[in-house]
This record gives sequence, structure tokens and C-alpha cells, in this order.
Amino acid sequence: MGKAYYAIVHTYECRRTMHDETPTADEAEQIANYSRETYDEYLSEYKSLYTTVSETERRRVFADEHGHELGEWADDLGLSRGKVAAWMHEQADGVDYNWSASDPVVLLKGEN
Repeated sequence: MGKAYYAIVHTYECRRTMHDETPTADEAEQIANYSRETYDEYLSEYKSLYTTVSETERRRVFADEHGHELGEWADDLGLSRGKVAAWMHEQADGVDYNWSASDPVVLLKGEN
């Protein structure tokens, strides 16, 4: 089995797991609040580490090619990585970017 096969299977498994772990409304609100609360703290770090793929008055979307950030968010929030990933993908829906090789990391702007 070559690397391409592994990448396809890995991507499928990540997407399948992600969609199986939709956050509850309370968990989604918890992630959203964390995203807003940490905007100023994480912005400069993310700008230096990740590619900005979209910015609106409501949010800034980064591409995490390393794949570590969602795990850190999950640990900070006490949620599964799959639930955080599902929320991030929902927030990044409509962004014109190929997410097959990276994860969206979304920072929401504004107050809760």
C-alpha cells in the first residue's frame, strides 16, 4: 500500500469520524465562545504559522497544514477533536479552499 492509498483512507476516516461527532448546541456555543475569547491572543501567532484563507467582518479562517491546533482546542475545551473539527468545518463552509490536506481553524470576531 502506497502513500496515496494511506492518504485517501486517512482523509476518509477523518471525515467519517468528524461527521459522526457533531457537537451539541451547548458544545457548539462553548467552541464559539472560546473562538471569540481567544481571538486577540491567537491572531498574531496564527498569522505567522498558518495561511489565512478567508477574512470577513465576522470571522478569520486559517488553514492548519500541521494538524495540531484542533487537538489543542479539544484539550482546552474538554471535547473530542472530532467535535471541534466538525464545528470548524461548519464555520468554514463556503470558503473556497481545498481542506483535504489541512484543517480549518476559525477565529470569530466580536462579542459573545
